[in-house]
Amino acid sequence: MPLDLGSHNPVADALAGVSRYPHLTADEYFKQFFLQAERSNAHTMILSAEHFFGGQPRVWEVANETDYFFHYRRKIEALQRYMVNYDVHIIVYLRPQVDWLSSNITQVITHGKSIHHDMSYDDDWGHYRKRKFLLRYYNRLSIWNDVMAPREFHVVPYIRDRLFQQSSVSDFLNRCGVGVDFLGIDPADVKINETLSREYLEVKKILNLTPKSRAQERAVVYCLKRLSRESCLGTAYHLDPALVSDLEAYVAQDNAKIAQHFMQGETDFPSRAKYSGDDFMPLSSEVVAAAKERYEREYRSPRIRFYAFQQAALAFLRQRAKPAHVVLHQLRRVRRHLKYG
Repeated sequence: MPLDLGSHNPVADALAGVSRYPHLTADEYFKQFFLQAERSNAHTMILSAEHFFGGQPRVWEVANETDYFFHYRRKIEALQRYMVNYDVHIIVYLRPQVDWLSSNITQVITHGKSIHHDMSYDDDWGHYRKRKFLLRYYNRLSIWNDVMAPREFHVVPYIRDRLFQQSSVSDFLNRCGVGVDFLGIDPADVKINETLSREYLEVKKILNLTPKSRAQERAVVYCLKRLSRESCLGTAYHLDPALVSDLEAYVAQDNAKIAQHFMQGETDFPSRAKYSGDDFMPLSSEVVAAAKERYEREYRSPRIRFYAFQQAALAFLRQRAKPAHVVLHQLRRVRRHLKYG
């Protein structure tokens, strides 16, 4: 089957034995990759996905830090077996840790339950403590370096002002020696994840107290994102200053090692860059209550009701009629191809 997925996350997950659509094994993916490369006489293959560096294993599915790194290394070793006869070059874009944590908390509040029933949020400190060891990036970078033994290894801080054309897509292609026009679209037009505005993120915290199906969760998020586009209150998430200080002290030595070993010509890997959660006054209960009322009105609108029906229908197809669901995925792939080339 064609592998124009728009993402290699399912490939990275397959290396860890986790099956996602289109439900191929790692052997099946790489067999097709190498066959396609041979047919097109390609000299370079690019694999790109967040789930290579992140993804599996999940922190809520392992016993402890030691267990996590045991399974993480096994994933990279599985990838290395396919790369034995090839020169490997690795480029990793990493967010400064404070920026990442602020963004990650926002995304978990927004999407957590629609991704996995264990991906819950209680409070900022609890969320931080569960993931704290992951924020010392050097451990995972060292595993990649030890197992893959790449010809070149570059770590790039994900700070847009420092990137080529202020885009990670353009920067990556430029570092690979591939022209930006390779995509056929302007990288500035590539969609990124929408973030809920501050008042609607607070509304989502309230809504998360009530159990919902994944289809219902998707409808709620769709509704809140629509409302957020009309907000003027910003999207920056405020972290406890004591938490920020703890995190910066925790990663300081680790970041120095990253700069020394993986960032040629760079003097430091910063622990924060774009975090601006301290720039806004806390929202009043009245502002949040008014936002919740707007959400409740919008959620009853025909547009949201129809979207909720669509999500429920897709959930039914995923569970009861997988062939039909596969066809719909292929149609989406064709639409994406026609839109982006």
